[in-house]
This record gives sequence, C-alpha cells and structure tokens, in this order.
Amino acid sequence: MNRCRFALVLAFALLLLGGGAVLGQQPPIRIGVVYSFSGAGGTAGKEFNDVLALFQKQHGDTINGRKVEVIERDDGGIAPDNAKRLAQELIVQQHVDLLAGLIFTPNAVAVGTVSTQAKMPVFIVNATTSGIMAKNPYMSRYSMTATQVTVPLAQYAYKSGMRNMYVIFMDYGPGIDSGQTFENTFTAAGGKVLGEIRVPVAAEDFSAYLQRMKDAHPDGVYIFLNASGSGTAFLKLLRRARLEDEPRFREGLRSAVRRIAADLRRSRRLRCVHRDVQGARGAERPDRSGQDDGAREAAQVREPARSDRDRSRHARHRTKRLHPAHRAQRRSTGEHGDRHVSDG
Repeated sequence: MNRCRFALVLAFALLLLGGGAVLGQQPPIRIGVVYSFSGAGGTAGKEFNDVLALFQKQHGDTINGRKVEVIERDDGGIAPDNAKRLAQELIVQQHVDLLAGLIFTPNAVAVGTVSTQAKMPVFIVNATTSGIMAKNPYMSRYSMTATQVTVPLAQYAYKSGMRNMYVIFMDYGPGIDSGQTFENTFTAAGGKVLGEIRVPVAAEDFSAYLQRMKDAHPDGVYIFLNASGSGTAFLKLLRRARLEDEPRFREGLRSAVRRIAADLRRSRRLRCVHRDVQGARGAERPDRSGQDDGAREAAQVREPARSDRDRSRHARHRTKRLHPAHRAQRRSTGEHGDRHVSDG
C-alpha cells in the first residue's frame, strides 16, 4: 500500500515544485525522505526504492528541465529523536524543497515540530494516528487514520454475531487510537469487551498475553500490531495456540465467515467482476511477440497455460448455462461457436 502512496506523493511533488521552470536555469528539485530502511520497517524500505525506480523509469527524473534528486535518510524504525535530527539535517544542510516518508507515528510527530518551525512541506505515507495533522499545518497525509478502518470493523464484528470480544494492541499512538476506537464502537453497538491488553512496542514474549485471552473465552479477538518482527512472532504463537479450537471463538468465526460469504453473493459489483473474468477467460490472448523474454515470462506466470482437458471442461460448463435455443445455435455453428459468413 505504501508503494502506491509514495508514487502519488512523488507525482504531486513534481507538479507542485516543477511548474514554470526553464531548462538549464533552475536548480534541481530536492526531496528529502525520512523512512525506515532498517529495523522494524526495513521491508518497506526495499519497496520504497523499487517504486521510486519504477516511477522514474516510466516518467523520467526531470520535470520542465529540473533534475529530481531524492535524498534518503534511515530513521531505523520507531525512533522519534533520530527522525527529528534527520529532518533538520535535510533542511539545513541538504536544502531540500520538501520532506516525505514517515512510517511510524512517533517519528511523524517529531518531524512535525521541525516542519512547523521551518514551514517545510511534509508528505506522510503512513503514520495513521488521528491527531497528527492538527498541530502541523505544513503536513499532508496520503494514507489513512486507524479509526477509518477500525470503526467499520467493530460494527461488522457485532453484525456478524460476535458479542464478547477481547482487545489487544500495541501501547503507542496508533495502537491506542485503534484499540479504544474498537472498544467504544463495539460496546455502543451492544457488545461487551471482556478484556484489554496493551503490549509494549518492544515486547517479544506474548505467551502470558495469549493465555489471558484464552482464559476469557471470547467470541473473537481484535488485534493491532505494527509491521515489526514482534507482530509476526505473535501471529505465529497465536496459530500454535489453536485459539480457533475454542468453541465460542470458533462459532463466532464461523458466523463471520457465513456473513461475509452472504455479502459477497449479494454484491452486485462482485457479480459484475465475475462476469468480466469469465468473459476474459474465453477471450483471445494478446499478441506479445514484440516483448522481450522477461516480459513474456512474466506474462506466462500471470496467465498459466490451460490444457485441452481444462478448455473442454470449461466449454462444457459454459454450454450448460446457455439457453436451449443458444445451445442449438452453437452446435450449428461449430465446436467453438464461430459463425460461417460468406464473402457475399
């Protein structure tokens, strides 16, 4: 998701800073990036560089003759003091025109003070705590807030038949924001929160937390964990504990799955997508003779070859769904339904 957000940020930055420049008469556009290329958000750093390279390959690295320079600084994860120092360095020493990045809320809050003092535009690509923007007039966020996804999730949990929930979240900005929002929304709908656990950001052992959740016998569990390694460790532990074997939790999960399935069946939009996919299966594959070997290999991965048996089975399935008159017409026009049209 961050990949799409940064592409949008970069495009907007080029539009904002590149207009009206004359070839050879203007300095480069310098974009300072404070991002997590190591530590808890290290995996996002590679994605960041990939999308930057792709964007510049497609659109070039100049606008109206001005070279675009992206200067990256690694904040190392949740490290507000380091993020603030890096932002100051980019503004004072590198003379950047704007700042972008910021995965984690504490870092965004710290950089916000620098942004306000220097009147420096900052484009946030993640950092989802609700109150970040209030005191930072030069910041713009291209992601979301935690409450935007938590409120409908809590409402959906109650509508799906869950009445007793357990809540666990990381004890910092977005975790508190989303956890409390879930509790307030769920209880307002008529549900009950059996317990709450606030997990330290640096926690590595979750066994005691998990046992408390199991002892409460909830219908379901709301969990907020960030992209750090501790989140992955917790999910693995949750799987090994087989919480889904708990009767009430299992029944709540089944109820949610049934409701989701019913909603999908009723969705007109998905039915249209299904028809489009079915039509695309029978469509002639595009000519890729002009592509290089790498592009053709990628296309083959996306479009695996279908055996004659698969095609025959699919054709029979489609024929069964046709009106009798249409089936007769197809038989009269040949195996593949091609009409025989004369030149006259």
